[in-house]
Amino acid sequence: MKNTKVKSNKGSAPVFGDASFSVQGYSGIKGGRGFTLVEVVVVLILVGIMTALGGFGIVQAVRGYIFTRDNAAITQKAQVAMSRISREIIEMNGFTEDATSTTLPLRNVRRNVTIGLDDGALKIAQSGGTLGDGDLLVDGVDSLEVTYYEGTDELSSWDSSKSIKELSAIDIQLVLARSDGGTMEFADRVTPRNVRRTSTDLGMGGEEALPPIAPNYPSCFVATAAWGDGAHHSVVLLREFRDRFLLTWSGGRRIVAWYYARGPAAAAFIYDYPPAAAAARVMLAPLAVAAFLLLYAPAVIAFMVAAPFLYVVARVSRKLRARSDTGRRSVSGQGGSIMIGIIVTMVIMAVLVGAMVHLFSSSAMSPVYADMGWKAYFLAESGFRYAASEFVKATEDEDRADLMDDFDGMTFRLSDEGAFQLRVYPYWFESEDADAGDTGLSVKVNGTLPPEFDGGLAAGRIQVGDDIYPYASGTGSGDGISFSLSEPLEESLSSGENVRPAAQTPASSQSLSRGGDLQLKGTGAYAFPEVNGNFILPDIDENEVFNYEKRDGNTLCYITKSDAVRDDDWTDSIDVGNESDVVLSEFIKLSSTGIVGDGFSREILYNIPIGWLGDLSGGGGWEKVEHHEKFDNLDNWFTDEDQTLGGHEIEDDALNVSSMQDTGPSGSTFLGRLLSGLFGSGSSSSYAVMFFNWSETVANLAKAWLDTDGCLGYDLQVKVKNDEPYFYTGMNFRMKNNDAGDDLESYAVSFVRQRQTRYCAFLIGCLSWGYESGAADLWGWLQNDGIDAGLQPFNTNNSTTWGDDHEVYRYAWGTNRLEARYSPPAVILRQRVNSNFQILAHRTIRDGDGLTTADDGVTDLRDPSVRLKPWSTLLARVVEGYELEFTDGRVDDEGRRIRYGDTIKNADGLVSARVVAVVVENDWGGGGTYTGSGYLVLTNVEGNFTTGGPIYLEDEVYASAASAQAGNKANYIMVFFSDNSDDRNTRGDACWPSDDFIPGDDDYDDGRFTLVRWVEEDGTATLRAGRGASFLTTTGPFAHAVIKTSELPSPDWNADSEVTDFKWVDTDGNIVAGDNIALVTSSHTGEETYYDDFAIQIDMKKTTGFLPPVQQ
Repeated sequence: MKNTKVKSNKGSAPVFGDASFSVQGYSGIKGGRGFTLVEVVVVLILVGIMTALGGFGIVQAVRGYIFTRDNAAITQKAQVAMSRISREIIEMNGFTEDATSTTLPLRNVRRNVTIGLDDGALKIAQSGGTLGDGDLLVDGVDSLEVTYYEGTDELSSWDSSKSIKELSAIDIQLVLARSDGGTMEFADRVTPRNVRRTSTDLGMGGEEALPPIAPNYPSCFVATAAWGDGAHHSVVLLREFRDRFLLTWSGGRRIVAWYYARGPAAAAFIYDYPPAAAAARVMLAPLAVAAFLLLYAPAVIAFMVAAPFLYVVARVSRKLRARSDTGRRSVSGQGGSIMIGIIVTMVIMAVLVGAMVHLFSSSAMSPVYADMGWKAYFLAESGFRYAASEFVKATEDEDRADLMDDFDGMTFRLSDEGAFQLRVYPYWFESEDADAGDTGLSVKVNGTLPPEFDGGLAAGRIQVGDDIYPYASGTGSGDGISFSLSEPLEESLSSGENVRPAAQTPASSQSLSRGGDLQLKGTGAYAFPEVNGNFILPDIDENEVFNYEKRDGNTLCYITKSDAVRDDDWTDSIDVGNESDVVLSEFIKLSSTGIVGDGFSREILYNIPIGWLGDLSGGGGWEKVEHHEKFDNLDNWFTDEDQTLGGHEIEDDALNVSSMQDTGPSGSTFLGRLLSGLFGSGSSSSYAVMFFNWSETVANLAKAWLDTDGCLGYDLQVKVKNDEPYFYTGMNFRMKNNDAGDDLESYAVSFVRQRQTRYCAFLIGCLSWGYESGAADLWGWLQNDGIDAGLQPFNTNNSTTWGDDHEVYRYAWGTNRLEARYSPPAVILRQRVNSNFQILAHRTIRDGDGLTTADDGVTDLRDPSVRLKPWSTLLARVVEGYELEFTDGRVDDEGRRIRYGDTIKNADGLVSARVVAVVVENDWGGGGTYTGSGYLVLTNVEGNFTTGGPIYLEDEVYASAASAQAGNKANYIMVFFSDNSDDRNTRGDACWPSDDFIPGDDDYDDGRFTLVRWVEEDGTATLRAGRGASFLTTTGPFAHAVIKTSELPSPDWNADSEVTDFKWVDTDGNIVAGDNIALVTSSHTGEETYYDDFAIQIDMKKTTGFLPPVQQ
């Protein structure tokens, strides 16, 4: 073995002592595979870069945190200020002075406040104070802008003299200054809840009255569903990433559009499936972190991309050098560089994560509690609306009393969404039995005893029935109150009589004007609720209802009329005499408490006057209710086989007669019995009949009959289309079986055109089997149109009617031919009584009526080319009531006269009635004249007007009775027509003539309809004699236009009648409704008939219910 010579290092100490050794070509730790100095330098450079980038990321994160913290602080201050402003606007009742773009002077039932800017600060000042002395809402205000909406119109200010009912919303835009010189903007739109509007929706404006809403992107569907809160920090990060990165370029916008098309479905699944929400949070968390880094530390993203690349470069470089240079000194540890890089990266990421955790460590409890507060509020609001809807349905006093008892203290749970609890405090009561002469009266409280009546009561007054009694004292406890009356009862009382709080005005008279105050005596004023009460002044007008905004001690403040239109017209002051009675109308305080989770609750107190609903505009508690049928479906029509004749189907957005029928069926239903004797036996005519199911609509004939004390009136209209040369189409009304139950009686109004034919053959000539008054005529014309003879207005063989010398329509083959001729079209009014059709009157349609089309140059409406203009309108106005002829009709200096809807009285006020029609013979004169005369039709009559007696409106005479009031009710029928032109009654609309319609008077006749006068062009009246009908007048603007008939009245009525009494019973005990309405088609061309825009409007009392409340 050859010895190897080893050269020693002289003069130096051994590096590793005795353990040192040296191997040729290699130095280092035994078994080690270290890396070179170059590699160490590279690692140090990478660590430096990573440290620099990490530090930069930390700095950016800290800056982002500081920025977010500042934003959070500013946002918190802004939210407090905006919440206070919103609450004040929500609870406002009006403005104390003109409002501007920077100042809100608000009137409130509790106090008046002014909100506005003062030297860069937003402040709120109490009434009488200045903003400089007001309380600070928020400082550091850069700007404040207030926008007011009148419907959809934007206004920069609001005139305090303008009706507050027109205010639909207020926008608040608040800009706060940041410490770094920037600003933050906050905006909110608030709808005042305590402003009494003209809408029917409990004081809330309809959609058409709302201001426009600016378009915006909603929250992130999936992220919101995953975290359950749109304000969660992760959702905010993702939303900010969307707004700052995705929405700024077209590709990003496409991604957002794709997401919003599919996100709602995914969110709905996540909401319904909690495990999916947890999984979604896991998947979205990395995206939220990435969004944070891109928003606040983008350099870290660059490093995270560059680091793997640098690492790969270093590894490749080391491998190459390891192969080519094996003799260099290296440091031990194969993976040392990798480990160092990993450790440094972990440290940097830990620091970043720590910064992010700190950044997002703010409490989430505030938004949670705010969210629960809103949920509780909306649950309380749901309780109010539920109570309001149920109260409207309970139409009888007894039902409402039971409802208030049932609701009081009841909790209603809405599945897992929460609950609401109701508490009812009524301010009217039910009497217990009492005898005449008693001085003690006990009443029942249906609900919880109001605080004002709990315990011992001071002296006051109450209204019992129509009488008012003072009481010296009283005691309230449990569900009852005992009053010690100062005067004995004049009459005995049965339980259930209404008892209401009352008061008196002082010994001096007062002048009451709109927006003014009314002073009460101290005695009993405490019984009036503090906010939003309604009252009447029975000594002045028991039908006029007033509202007060609040009660301040013994003063009722800011008084208006409850009826919106009458309030707008209130300009003159009302003299209130000394010691006048003031009676509180029905009133409820409703406490509704929304409950969320385990006991988190919010109580809202609603101060609710009870009164007439509807559109809250005029009519003294009455309204026109309209149902407009556009034939989207047949839900409001009877369609069973034994309830109709022929076939009907919806086609081209209209009702088409799909088949005709020759005879009526029999059946066990009431319509089957109606139809069983519909047109008599042996008829060879064709019919189609479709009955309107009015009981399924708001046009409830039974209730209208009851409201008007047994006088049923209504307006009907329908548009028709039939393109054939002959037709019969129209409406039947007042339909019922006769007493024997074997025939249908009714009135009808129709468009009709007749046809005759004859057959002509070679050598034989022209012949047919015609008739006139039942006589056969071999050589005459055959009435060949499928229209019953009783429905034909024109004599069948009158050459003038048919025009034998005009062109005859021919169907020719060979030498044989069928000839046809036509009558002019007409409007007819007919009745069926005593098993016979009877035309009451007809009116020939003329060339200038706009109801026909024809070939060019044709003016003779007997021409075969004449057709009914598509979608022509037939309208019947049926007024039922008691006739009163009047004279000396007055028009006062302000233009007031007797009109539809007025209540008239005699001199002592013991006789009264409601006017439902005014038919003048001598027209009304100008202001200050007494020239009007004619006829009034009356309903709701109490007593009888006598000949020569004065007719009063309120406390002034406006006419004299020319004759005694009629003792029996009658029907007064007017018929109108119109066409489909733009300025008439276009398809899709259902216009109506004015209730005070006077033909040719521009104030009351807008030209959309033509009133039918039942005369021919030469002036000959067409009313048939001997059929129980007559013209109400033959002079003046209504000459020959109003037909009076008593053949088919509505059912009899008395004071004890109920809705269920609206019926007819035949001799066999079969029952049918008190009135029925139908579309009726006849003729051989019936299947070419279409109907659209069937509509009915009817006079009804407004339903009583909750009027707009004031919330507390």
